[in-house]
Amino acid sequence: MDLDNLLNSIFNFENYGELLVLVQNSLWAGAVLGLLGGLIGTFVMKRDLAFAVHGISELSFAGAAFALLIGADIVLGSLAGSVVAALLLGLLGVRARDKNSIIGVIMPFGLGLGILFLSLYEGGPRTSLACSPARSSRSAPSSCRCWRWPPLL
Repeated sequence: MDLDNLLNSIFNFENYGELLVLVQNSLWAGAVLGLLGGLIGTFVMKRDLAFAVHGISELSFAGAAFALLIGADIVLGSLAGSVVAALLLGLLGVRARDKNSIIGVIMPFGLGLGILFLSLYEGGPRTSLACSPARSSRSAPSSCRCWRWPPLL
């Protein structure tokens, strides 16, 4: 495959009208998230919880990865991971200094759990980043074969 064919396969504008809906929805989502992030971010910074928010997101990732592993809803797994992280932070640390120490331990633990769960996940079409009949590295449960990012193998 030469460079011209590769670029034409990546930048294909045949169905340009279908992409406009996606762009419109993305702009609306970005605007709403920008407004909510600005409002919530003020309270997060005022209460000195920026590090806690980052720690909660690490366990949210671990919950989503565990849900993917067991075949449950990923969004519910992410929410469950966030609630577990918030409960851990609430129960284990009373003072701000204690919370920062606990968050420093919870963050790599949550990230490690998430990577462990993703490595145990055998995969399927949800882990593929690109799918075309020409690419193949492992078989997929359909007529197409999927190329996968190496850490997700």
